[in-house]
Amino acid sequence: MTTQITSKKQAKGLNTYENSVTAERGDTRLAVNTVIVRKGLMSNRPGFEYYVPDTDGTINNMLEYSDYLIDHLDDNTLGRRTQSSSTRVNYTGTYVAPTNYKIHGTTTQRNFYFCTTAGIFRLDSPTSEPIKAGTPEALDLQAQLDGIGGGFLSGSTKVAYKMVWVRTDSNGLVTRGKPTVGVDLTNASRLSVTSITRASTTATVTTASSHGYSNGDTVLVSGADQSQYNGQVAIANVGANTFDYTVSGSPTTPATGTITVEKQLDAVVTFTAPFDVKSGDKYEVYRTIQTSDASIIPGDEYYLVEQDTFTGTPGTVVSFTDSIGDEFLNTPLYTNPDSGEGATSANYRPPFATDIEQFNGITFYANTAIDDQSTINLISVLSLVDNTSAIRVTRINGGTSQNYVFDTAENVATRRFKRYTAGDVSANIESTMRSFCRVVNQDADGLVYAEYLSGPSDDPGKVRLWVRDKATGSFAVSANNSTTGNNFLPSLPTTGTDYLSQNDRRQNRVYYSKPDAPDSVPLLNYVDVGSETKPIERIVALRSTLFILKQDGVYMIQGAGPTYGNAITLDNTAIIAAPESTAVLSNYIYMFSNQGFIRLNENGAVIISIDIEPDVMSKLPQGNVRSVSHAYGDEFRRQYVCWLPDDGNATYGTIAYVYHIIPEEWTTWDKPAGASIVSGETRNVFITSGREEALLKLRTGAAVSDYSDEQFDLTLTQQTGRVVRLDWTANPLFQIDEGYSLHQSGRFAKIVDYQFVTGSTYDVTVDRDITFTVGTVEARTPIYSHFQFPADPCGEAGITKLFQSITVYLDQGKVSKATIQYATNEMGQVGEFEVMPNTSSVGWGQSAWGIVEWGDAVSPVYSVPYTITIPSSDMSGESLMMGWKHSVSNEVYRIGYVSFTFETAVEYRVVQ
Repeated sequence: MTTQITSKKQAKGLNTYENSVTAERGDTRLAVNTVIVRKGLMSNRPGFEYYVPDTDGTINNMLEYSDYLIDHLDDNTLGRRTQSSSTRVNYTGTYVAPTNYKIHGTTTQRNFYFCTTAGIFRLDSPTSEPIKAGTPEALDLQAQLDGIGGGFLSGSTKVAYKMVWVRTDSNGLVTRGKPTVGVDLTNASRLSVTSITRASTTATVTTASSHGYSNGDTVLVSGADQSQYNGQVAIANVGANTFDYTVSGSPTTPATGTITVEKQLDAVVTFTAPFDVKSGDKYEVYRTIQTSDASIIPGDEYYLVEQDTFTGTPGTVVSFTDSIGDEFLNTPLYTNPDSGEGATSANYRPPFATDIEQFNGITFYANTAIDDQSTINLISVLSLVDNTSAIRVTRINGGTSQNYVFDTAENVATRRFKRYTAGDVSANIESTMRSFCRVVNQDADGLVYAEYLSGPSDDPGKVRLWVRDKATGSFAVSANNSTTGNNFLPSLPTTGTDYLSQNDRRQNRVYYSKPDAPDSVPLLNYVDVGSETKPIERIVALRSTLFILKQDGVYMIQGAGPTYGNAITLDNTAIIAAPESTAVLSNYIYMFSNQGFIRLNENGAVIISIDIEPDVMSKLPQGNVRSVSHAYGDEFRRQYVCWLPDDGNATYGTIAYVYHIIPEEWTTWDKPAGASIVSGETRNVFITSGREEALLKLRTGAAVSDYSDEQFDLTLTQQTGRVVRLDWTANPLFQIDEGYSLHQSGRFAKIVDYQFVTGSTYDVTVDRDITFTVGTVEARTPIYSHFQFPADPCGEAGITKLFQSITVYLDQGKVSKATIQYATNEMGQVGEFEVMPNTSSVGWGQSAWGIVEWGDAVSPVYSVPYTITIPSSDMSGESLMMGWKHSVSNEVYRIGYVSFTFETAVEYRVVQ
């Protein structure tokens, strides 16, 4: 006795183990260009339309800033386009991605920051031009006494100066750069007075030593017992150690008391403007309160004496005269030890980095290096020869050299700096190297900047050199001969790269900025993570944790800042396999790893690709997985989409693995792509075509017309009924076929047949009565979707059955044509039946929304379910494989469940 049995199953995601016994019912072994709408409901995916048919180059990576797409092409140009206009506007210059990485970026403080081989760059707005992030370091500084007297600085006292550059961007973010090292200024004009005599109203002063005053100077006389002699006075009849001035009254002559005289002076402060100072930048000059005696070193508390907007030419000298009294010094310098943040909080520019991320209002930079720099220290000037002895700076990459020559006077144009010999040893060395710094900093073609480092309590002559442009790379310092070289400690070589700059390259280091100050990165604000030999591949922030994804595991940085200690090891067995495979979705990080696809948060890493492990793990040994894989996380559609290469020769992602996070199921898309991004502003998804230089945009899926891929224009030359003649010349790469759709003025029809006419002309038959206009018509390519269930024993493994029919039930959507596949374990090949359901014609308003066009009077409406009868020759088998193929533009389906009907010599049952 035989009994008819119906076996039902709902479509689930992929299971590629090819085991019909262990696979769960509904698992698919093939799911191409499909999505899991919700648990047990499978659909074809929406299509990708041309957003930019020709991008004039291969897009390496895409970023988002405000409502703009920022793309980086293979010619190292950077460009922008709005998401409402496909027109690209190039930024000036070229921008090279860090070696072995893509350009990464982040938005903070309404600015956009991105990584290049030349360091971190910043955009103040999408339409501005990129500039180097941060504010220029202050360079050389010089202070000299000035005036004829009556100034703020008393005789036999000392002050110190620093200056800093200030940049305010168009969004109001104010950033102060690193200040100069302090420069002391001493007024040694206070002298002892031997005598003051008076004749009538003229007082004559005799000083204990030569005073150096001039007629018309103003000096301060103090200490006389007779008060009429004291005060600020204008002097005349100046001699080497005498001068006259006018007194009032008739004080005793000669004067008595311990009398001194001094000339109180102002100061002229000069400094060089760096070549990357921008219009609108400001400079600030700070000064200490003057000491009580010239022998005392000024303290480290500096206060603002001048702030002004720079209006000069970069590379030239700025001059400012200070005449501010101590009582007006109120605003402290931010690096002051007591009233500020301290010297270690100096705002250096962001370091070179391969990745950048925001976490708790702080900007993190990963896999870093600072500017290449060297320190040299002059110890003597005596054996140096003017116009001969020289310091040489040589760029290693390119070999460019510049010689800076000791001479009797400064000359920037000829790279001469002054060798001082008139003072004591320390003063000569300091003055000589300060002159060297000025010449280096004002050299328009210079490779480096220079800063005099030696303070009042240090040995003189120490200078730091650092590259002006990080792209310059390393440089070497040498001397013209051994005699010159031996005047430095350590000695400078005469050739080669023995004295090579250093950039403290740390591939396991993370630097971090001050809170809400992405341009300000103190040198001690860093965390070293894991092994020094294993690089950081990406840094990704969730709500409460910054994750560091390295080649030796996953690490975490937690806390609110502003400073951070050590990183926490989360999992040293989960190793990221492709830097661009990371995406954030629902406060989880998804990525492709040495264990397949994983999902991670603070609680650890979870493998999510067990069901497709045989497929994805086979990709790991391919050498191109790291370079071509990429992903995005789509919160709106609840999908993690990651492209991997299908072989080791692919130069772009050839297959997309799509993880649907609610049902936790996988499907695939065979849409090749070189880069991808989902917009946080608009929810738009963009991919770059792998096969051509084009930018594609995911259709929304809100209408049936969204279920088609790229569009292209053809010329419609005539129409007779449902037969349309098309000229294919404009797009010879596209091949006409059934399933394409034609669109014009908001109306569309599907191609059901075609005939070659001549040349590039075809006659195509459409599926409905629509009148097109002669001229341009848009054709859209269909999406080939395909899924298969593995061989299913329908609950009766090992028992031969007679499979009779397969029925596909659609929960939503109708299709005009599809193919149902079948194969029993006894068949040698897969059988196929094309299903074309019954149709009827109704007017608009009599069918489901989206199935017919607005105002379309005669359009087909399709009835379901779709059933095939298995031929008697193919019925027998222990298990049955079923598949579904669809390739018609402008059609969407939602498969609710599939049923098999079969007979077996057992009692009646229904297998659910």
